Amino acid sequence: MDRRFDFRLIAAALLALAAAGCRTGYTPRNQTELARLYYSGDVKGAARYASAISDDEKDETSGPALLWHLEAGSVNLDAGRYGESKRCLERAEKLLYLFDGSSRRFHRPGLATYRGTRSDRLLLHLLKGFNYLEENKLEDFLVEIRRLRTEQFRYVLDEADRRIRSYEEKNSGRSGIPPFAMRTLVSGRGDKGLIFKASQLNDAYLEYSQRRRPMLPLLYNPLAFYLSALGYVFENDYEEAVIDFRYLLMLDPKNRLYRQDCASLIRALGDRLPDQLKEAPQGDVPDDQVVCFIVGRGVPDAWASRRLTYRLPGKVPTDWSFSYPDYHSQGDPGFSVLVGGRTAAKGAHLADLSEIANEEYWQLTFPGMIDRAYNATVAMTAAHEAAKASLATALAMPSSDYKPIVVAAARASVAATSRARVTETEWRRWITLPRSYSVSHVRLPLPGSSRKMTLAVNTAEGQTQKFELDFSPETNRAVVYLREIGNGKFVLKKWESME
Repeated sequence: MDRRFDFRLIAAALLALAAAGCRTGYTPRNQTELARLYYSGDVKGAARYASAISDDEKDETSGPALLWHLEAGSVNLDAGRYGESKRCLERAEKLLYLFDGSSRRFHRPGLATYRGTRSDRLLLHLLKGFNYLEENKLEDFLVEIRRLRTEQFRYVLDEADRRIRSYEEKNSGRSGIPPFAMRTLVSGRGDKGLIFKASQLNDAYLEYSQRRRPMLPLLYNPLAFYLSALGYVFENDYEEAVIDFRYLLMLDPKNRLYRQDCASLIRALGDRLPDQLKEAPQGDVPDDQVVCFIVGRGVPDAWASRRLTYRLPGKVPTDWSFSYPDYHSQGDPGFSVLVGGRTAAKGAHLADLSEIANEEYWQLTFPGMIDRAYNATVAMTAAHEAAKASLATALAMPSSDYKPIVVAAARASVAATSRARVTETEWRRWITLPRSYSVSHVRLPLPGSSRKMTLAVNTAEGQTQKFELDFSPETNRAVVYLREIGNGKFVLKKWESME
């Protein structure tokens, strides 16, 4: 046997294994390129770009793999590549099952593996539902909406800190109230208060905290409750829909659409209206013979990062790198639906994902980051004190051949523990989703009459973009989804069902 031949075979096998184990490192540059393609209007190019990355990551369970599957799912839907969108979303869903069964359910900055936010989980089901509408499978769409509701109520009933809800209800209507977990930090007292001061986030925090607080914080996410209510109304289950609307009214008690729809459902059930809804406008129950409009706009805010050093009394200095939402307030220009040249309905603001992410950061994420930074400082300080004690012991040793080695090692240990380092930076966020959503619904004209409608969308530049829609005489329900990309570019989807 030729031993050189054996060696070549082994070397080739090792090289093949090394190549198989080598993973392309997708970075913020790739996401920037994806955003450039998508928001410039090259939606199909963005879809191909995202799909290529999703394909490359399909067998991975770590790093940003989940994010790329989500990105590919949304841009392929917008590009009209529905089968590819569904395939990528299912890859994302499998990873979420894996993550949710093995550890905490929601991502926090600094983790090596992106595990998905609450909004990621909710929007995944909505986009999967849209793909089923394209296949004319209304029931499968409603299944995804029910799964979205299950996801929401698992959080509301099982995972959300009940102390946060009680605290928010107690302070509803008031401004300048710190989130439950921020109460002691904003005082600036104590070591953790000093870390908050050192973070230099006071301006961003004040902008957030000065808003008038509803009974529930936005981290409960109105998007899920409204879509859930819509799904129950489609199935004529008004009592369950009313439960969702009661949560919505706790989030936004003055929202015209919430008030109208909730009052309409209660009247249809024959129940007495609560005092807060007695002045609610009359409206139709959006059960059948209805068109539901969902308009998505904008770009979600990205992460910003900060690097600084803080010093606590009696403790080693700490080099701290962390991320925070680069939040910018954004209004909703609104939209209208015209039937026969007359306004039949106006869009109502539903959810702003950047506002929700900002709320989650101050309510849930940032206090934990402070805790971890403080604990790292304390632990390193203890290690530093132990290293100094070891150095003192080494210096007190009798002279010997090995004393210089022991002293050198002890000095190195003192130097290595002289400062703590904490890194919780982040760049990963589902960037091709709309930032905000607004909704409305309109009764379909009776069969035999014109079923034409006009969707008139106001833009941030003060213009109005109009889309002419015509619905089949056989249509019983329809969903219209408009994605405004920006710079006058839109993606319109219209799904009709005879169910």
